[in-house]
Amino acid sequence: MLHNYLKIAFRNLWKNRTFSLINVFGLAVGLTVCLLIGLFIADELSYDRYHTNAHRIVRVVNHFQWEGNQIDAASTSGPYAPTLKAEFPEVEQAVRILSEGGEYLKASGEPVKSVVVYADSGFFEMFSYPFLAGDPARALDAPNSMVLTRSVAESLYGDAAKAYGQTIHIQNSPDYLITGVISDPPRQSHFQFGAVGSLNTSAGFLKEWQNFSLYTYLLLREGYDPARLQAKMPAFYQKHLNMMGVTAHLELQRLTSIHLHSHLVNELSANADVRYLYLFAAVGAIILLLAGINYVNLTTAQSAMRAREIGIRKVVGSQRSQLVAQFLTESLLLAALAQVVCVQLLELALPLVNQLTGKSLQGVVEGNTLLIGGLIGLTLLTGLLSGLYPAFVLSGFAPVRVLKSRFGASAGRGTFRKTLVVAQFSVSIALIAATLVVYAQMQFVSTRSLGFTNAPVVGVRVPDYAMRNRVDAFKTQLLRNPNILQASATTNPLGKDDLGMGGVFLERNNQKPSRTDMTHILGIDPAYVSTMQLRLTAGRDFRAGNGADSLRSVLVNETLVRKAGWQNPIGRRIWFLPADEKAPLPKPVEVVGVVADFHVASLHQPIEPVILTPIRKAESDNLFLRLRPDNLPATLAYIQQVFKEFDPINVCETYFLDQNYARQYESDQRRGQLFLASAGLAIFIACLGLFGLATFTAQRRTKEIGIRKVLGASVPSLVSMLSADFLKLVLIALLIATPIAWYTMNRWLQDFAYKISIEWWMFALAGLLAITIALITVSFQSVKAALANPVKSLRAE
Repeated sequence: MLHNYLKIAFRNLWKNRTFSLINVFGLAVGLTVCLLIGLFIADELSYDRYHTNAHRIVRVVNHFQWEGNQIDAASTSGPYAPTLKAEFPEVEQAVRILSEGGEYLKASGEPVKSVVVYADSGFFEMFSYPFLAGDPARALDAPNSMVLTRSVAESLYGDAAKAYGQTIHIQNSPDYLITGVISDPPRQSHFQFGAVGSLNTSAGFLKEWQNFSLYTYLLLREGYDPARLQAKMPAFYQKHLNMMGVTAHLELQRLTSIHLHSHLVNELSANADVRYLYLFAAVGAIILLLAGINYVNLTTAQSAMRAREIGIRKVVGSQRSQLVAQFLTESLLLAALAQVVCVQLLELALPLVNQLTGKSLQGVVEGNTLLIGGLIGLTLLTGLLSGLYPAFVLSGFAPVRVLKSRFGASAGRGTFRKTLVVAQFSVSIALIAATLVVYAQMQFVSTRSLGFTNAPVVGVRVPDYAMRNRVDAFKTQLLRNPNILQASATTNPLGKDDLGMGGVFLERNNQKPSRTDMTHILGIDPAYVSTMQLRLTAGRDFRAGNGADSLRSVLVNETLVRKAGWQNPIGRRIWFLPADEKAPLPKPVEVVGVVADFHVASLHQPIEPVILTPIRKAESDNLFLRLRPDNLPATLAYIQQVFKEFDPINVCETYFLDQNYARQYESDQRRGQLFLASAGLAIFIACLGLFGLATFTAQRRTKEIGIRKVLGASVPSLVSMLSADFLKLVLIALLIATPIAWYTMNRWLQDFAYKISIEWWMFALAGLLAITIALITVSFQSVKAALANPVKSLRAE
């Protein structure tokens, strides 16, 4: 019986080669997209799960609120970890992590840049990293000890085994003893590093409750519910942090949820968003559904051609179950052929997808068992689901009605088929509109004024303390180049979303308030405002050589003035918190000037209060240089040369300031590219189905077309007649897709503090594109039918 089913299935697929090819290719594309998205989602869900104790690890984060303001920060202060461990027996281990970003590590050869983090001694007991050399329990016990990853050790010593026991130098720090070498951290981690150094537990900032510069992780007792410890956090806050005068909510985040569910200020690295996983999963399922719709449409459209076959088979004794089995066999065979094509498409698409997403997804050739199992299961599921409706519809034809030729006249109205076409194009138009919105928003964030100069600004990192003490001489030498217009020293680069925040007292009612406010604090020299071309809206700038300015004066931005409620900000006082919480408050500083708001972070973040303080030379770890746009390569070469004259040991690290901001939108741009690819594939699959239906319609109306031509109908009128019904369906799809796309993209834009307004033309353009593509698709068959010889048409059966 199965042999007979397969033989008939092959005959029917070969007889209707055009429709079979459309179905096979459409299903193959749908399967490929669905599997690629499945691989992407599986990779995203695997983050941080490689740790043995992943289910027991939580991270402590802060949510601060005061007078309508709110800051949600991933960072905490130094006392959190030891205090939580001391007061709660359910906390087995508490570890602090301090991330210093990129550092240059030097052995005997050239320095190697790597991300260095510093952690408490329990780091390798909490987190699971296989040791190639050293003892994980004691690797960070001693001060100035450090563990390297394999790749960094090989870069420094050629052979990772040679690194153990060696001494390594980090700029501006004592030498470190290498006490361990570990395997490189998996890419599926919410933070990456190349080296882990022991945290200097005697550092003063580790004792400051209001210095939020590191990260706190807790290892809970086996079987303990984190929600129970979470319930105790309000009391912990009241006991240790209530002095801040703001309301705080301390949250315990499960380690495995950070990558997809945490979007706070000062994250260790950019996280993904679980909402986009849901969206991409829906897109994958919809694209596969579109391919299945093609099969249903084309199979039911051909029902009149197979009606007599079904009638005869029923008359000679075929049961309905046998007919259902026959049609399901054809559907599964089609899906199997699509699977073969899918494997080839997967191998072609994977390199491009990996490049687009920054991942290392593996295909069938690499023996990915998850992919192979998913491919087989999805193929069977697709074949069965695509074939069920046509199988039950076709097998239900009444033989008497079919054999009397009363079926064909009514088989072509196809309300169900039209509904499916509308569904296909609704999805396609919605995806096109989404792509247009993403593109418009990316254009907006890339062209919006950030509040400072539009000229090229290059940042130069000043890594060495000795060089920082000579920063004025360094600037003077740089400014001898006419292409370097101005130079200024600062404590932190802009545009990285990690400027950091601290608590200060802002004068209210001519006195110091009882509570603190959270602000960004940025150290600058007197040339900063003019170098960055910030606009002063009140007061004056810092004065070079003015001792009072360097001790008792600050600049603030307009947002701070508004949030403090100052009508006249000049002369207002600000109290900074002391390094030791038990020490008395230092004397207040006075506001001497107000600068117009400028973006210190990406447009994802709203502009927050900023205090610009006079910088000390020891803190001058970044220079900003405003350049002429002419001959930038020569100017950069000059900067490198001068740097080497002042610091022949360290590497000159430069960066364009606008690139810092651009990196914050990389994930958004990737999503836009994925939307574009999804929209293209959806419209392609929909047009494949439309092409098949147009071909079938033209075949069914061959005699009608011949008669109309004999009676004088023109080719344009015939093309219009054959295309009109399909275009009506696309217009209906536009009406359905518009509110869906508007709602979805409006939700997406909420992730930006500064965003575009969704305009009507975006949906009109999406609809116009879909109509144009559909018209081209349908017109090909319509023109071909209209140009056919009417004599041949009238002779056709």
